[in-house]
Amino acid sequence: MLIGDSLTDIEVAHATGVHSIGYAKAPERLPGLVNAGAHAVTGSMAAIAQAVRSSRPTS
Repeated sequence: MLIGDSLTDIEVAHATGVHSIGYAKAPERLPGLVNAGAHAVTGSMAAIAQAVRSSRPTS
């Protein structure tokens, strides 16, 4: 999983075969991250932190 705030970050995720979360730190960045193919996009770093804290490791 790669979390990034730029189109290049999402492109790197695709190139390396990992899933991506686009962090739209400004509302105008959201469409670009979606169009770049981010698997998920959020404008909230708190939401990302909560998801990480609540996730459970897989074996």
